[in-house]
Amino acid sequence: MQETFHNHWEGPKSSADTPAQTQQTEILDYNALVDRCLGNIELASRLVEKLQTCLPQEIESMEKALSQNDAAQLARIAHRLKGATASVSAQRLNRVVEAIEEYGKAGTLSDIPASLEQLHQEWEQFRIHSTTFLPS
Repeated sequence: MQETFHNHWEGPKSSADTPAQTQQTEILDYNALVDRCLGNIELASRLVEKLQTCLPQEIESMEKALSQNDAAQLARIAHRLKGATASVSAQRLNRVVEAIEEYGKAGTLSDIPASLEQLHQEWEQFRIHSTTFLPS
């Protein structure tokens, strides 16, 4: 099972990757994740599953902080998510939460609703993409 999971992710690693492969890598760079986990595919899978579990709750917490005009809390939550998304090599999610963190630190709450909408969209892409490749 694990070998099949790992082999499914093997693919071109050259600069000649197709745009679809590049987009998938930005959603979840599985090879980088497995490298980060020192080749431990089970650990990589658990990290992805953990993000799948916690991210919806964190998004809800960010929405609550926004409704309370709590920029500092938004920045703290986004900072946590920035670390979590970087840990699983989810580049697109990471870029969005990094922007939310910066907006929160700057106190520019007016920019956060659009970023939260983008976060929802990126989350859905991550969820679909990562579920496809997780072992059953």
